[in-house]
Amino acid sequence: MQGRFVLGPRLAELATAAGEDRLLVGGPERDYSPAWSPDGSQIAYATREGDEAYLMVVDADGSNPRRVASNVYPDDPGVVWSPDGSQIAYMTNYAVNDGSGEIWVMDAGGQNQRQLTHNVLDDGSPIWSPDGRYLAFSAGTLPPDIRRALYVYDLDADRLVQLTPSDGLVSSRLVWSPDSEWIIFITHHDDNSRTLDLIRRDGSDAHTVLDAGGDLYFWLP
Repeated sequence: MQGRFVLGPRLAELATAAGEDRLLVGGPERDYSPAWSPDGSQIAYATREGDEAYLMVVDADGSNPRRVASNVYPDDPGVVWSPDGSQIAYMTNYAVNDGSGEIWVMDAGGQNQRQLTHNVLDDGSPIWSPDGRYLAFSAGTLPPDIRRALYVYDLDADRLVQLTPSDGLVSSRLVWSPDSEWIIFITHHDDNSRTLDLIRRDGSDAHTVLDAGGDLYFWLP
């Protein structure tokens, strides 16, 4: 088997073809939540120093590490690259500082940081649409009474749309269709059942695909 993986808490590259791992970034900090750029040339990751967490980008060979954002969500900032590699979406609790996450997007070099959500909800990790125009995510209340709805942010129109009711419970695993038109997701119900559901990005044509949703689901190309 051949491939490349990134491991933590120190950022290391595991080259399975050679059977050896290589330390990319070392030091006293805790490095976590790595994400490869689409072309494989860079890695974005979070690093924690004491109570502060930052977003870093490093070249794939471990050179040129640079800090691109501060005060990212300390547990899992949900780092995700846009399909063309020009932007990064991530989570921070800067706006409300109550333990819930807000979603931001910026250029891959850290410029043009832009806050997309302004709420007291727990925003889940964003997922880019294949065409790079939209970000889908679930957001809702914190425990003990967890409720989550599905949202889509239109980056071109600067508009947030709520797709499902606030009193539901949508899972954080969201999958876009290849044409960026549909989103498939799991809905948890009060009777402990769950369904695999499908909805258009504008909130229309919502329907159940399977009465018993599984944990893994994908779109075929």
